[in-house]
Amino acid sequence: MELDYKRIVVTFLMHLGDVILTTPFLEVLRKAAPHSHITYVIDEKLQQVMEYNPNIDELIVVDKKGRHNSISGLNEVAREINAKGKTDIVINLHPNERTSYLAWKIHAPITTGMSHFLFRPFILSI
Repeated sequence: MELDYKRIVVTFLMHLGDVILTTPFLEVLRKAAPHSHITYVIDEKLQQVMEYNPNIDELIVVDKKGRHNSISGLNEVAREINAKGKTDIVINLHPNERTSYLAWKIHAPITTGMSHFLFRPFILSI
């Protein structure tokens, strides 16, 4: 089954081993959505690990220890993503506060994956 989403945002800001474990997911996602633009939101310190992944079209880098370590910083990241056009679906791969907040602020009609318990009533649509 081929997915018909134009823009997919995948959020994951955590640790190296966890990021590497998302690689098979990205491969399956690319096969299911070969014509989609896949954006991967990642922590700045892990950027080099994923920047040449053939299943990702774009990386959005988050400086979670510095510039983006606040609500206004995360809002800046969300505005950057939203400025690039309508996102059809956000897939949040980690249930932390930052990625859950970003998923909420991106305003995609569909949000799925994991969510911090404080955000579950607001963002998970499937």
